[in-house]
Amino acid sequence: MGLDGFEFGGFGTMLDTGLSSFKQLRWPTALPATVAARNSPLADYIHTLSQRTVRYTIYRATNRYTCYGVRSCITTRRMAVVRIQAGDVAMQTLTPYLDEDPMAPMSCSSRRITVESPARLHLGFVDLNGDLGRQFGSLGLALEDLSTTVVVESSAAFSIDGDDVARAEKYALSTLQAFELPHRLALTVDNAIPEHAGLGSGTQLALAVAAAIAELFGLDHSVRELARITGRGQRSGIGVGVFAEGGFVVDGGRGPDTVVPPLLARFEFPDDWRVVLVGDAKHQGLSGAAERSAFEAMSPMHSGVAADLCRLTLMGVFPALVERNFAAFTTHIAAIQATMGAYFGPCQGGAFTSTNVAEAIDWLRATYELVGVGQSSWGPTGFAFIEGEQRADDIRASLAKRFATVPQLHFSVHRGRNRGAEISNYARTNAATMATG
Repeated sequence: MGLDGFEFGGFGTMLDTGLSSFKQLRWPTALPATVAARNSPLADYIHTLSQRTVRYTIYRATNRYTCYGVRSCITTRRMAVVRIQAGDVAMQTLTPYLDEDPMAPMSCSSRRITVESPARLHLGFVDLNGDLGRQFGSLGLALEDLSTTVVVESSAAFSIDGDDVARAEKYALSTLQAFELPHRLALTVDNAIPEHAGLGSGTQLALAVAAAIAELFGLDHSVRELARITGRGQRSGIGVGVFAEGGFVVDGGRGPDTVVPPLLARFEFPDDWRVVLVGDAKHQGLSGAAERSAFEAMSPMHSGVAADLCRLTLMGVFPALVERNFAAFTTHIAAIQATMGAYFGPCQGGAFTSTNVAEAIDWLRATYELVGVGQSSWGPTGFAFIEGEQRADDIRASLAKRFATVPQLHFSVHRGRNRGAEISNYARTNAATMATG
């Protein structure tokens, strides 16, 4: 039986398949060229049905609905969406306009998708030895009030605007190519997490762009699949974890067959704990080729050190989060950070990439006896965990006053964010015409 397309036969008999009610289906052996020609605005997007779960657009040909596996951003009142998997057809939605004049102009609907994804702290790796067959494994925390926002709308032409345009375009094109989608969208990055600051800007932008496009076209794919398509999660999977779920997350690193590191654990971060960030606008952490070179140049971590990191995580950080024991949590985070600073120090000039951030963190230790401090990822952003909102605000104000003569330093207070990215879908109807005959 041919799978190049199928037709809804007539407007009559309904067929109960046990999944839903369907119009009776006929499977043609070939796509009629004359029908494709009648629908020339969509003819470029005819696609052979594959054996994976996808959603395809159904649109009006003349006096019937016809599906050719067309993936299109055009949405109309005469459009339905179906899910097709290995020949099984399950109706997702069907618009109730079967009795309208098939030759009448179509009223097109424009959709606006907004994705807001959180920044994260990268608090360290647990195994940089790898003799067990896996390497890396990361601890991370999603942050409130620091995020990337991407807006995508259906459009006659492809366009990218806003912050971080070059990377946004790269991720958009990767997503469109992977799903074989038409380049009919306008994408805007309304605001972006600071780039190369150790806060996960690249992964959050990639996933926000890919998720917005997938939502626009009605595709149903996991966050891990979107990470694979956009090339994220090469070493750490915590950015994927915080996008999906937020909170405090730990991934399982990479093994020989790992595509995206799996999420092993996720904890709610206590509401009354805060994070003070110390940023340096004149420095950037390692990324891209420089980051890869740094990892290649470093010797494997001693297995005993990796074992200590795993123990600090499993028997220290995890129970402290469950029991909301701030003193224990910060003590174990500090121990992990001390190990990270010693291991990566030769590649970044010390425990901190920025000497100004290092000075501010040292001042916090000395002045407020803070324990849970360190650097997120390759920096330059430093952090300090503080118990209580008012105390965190007071410390931020003291930092700003103390380092007023160092204008590139900036300070902010954040809660942990116990939810992942948020996707909003708005539909607008406007007048538009598409030829049908």
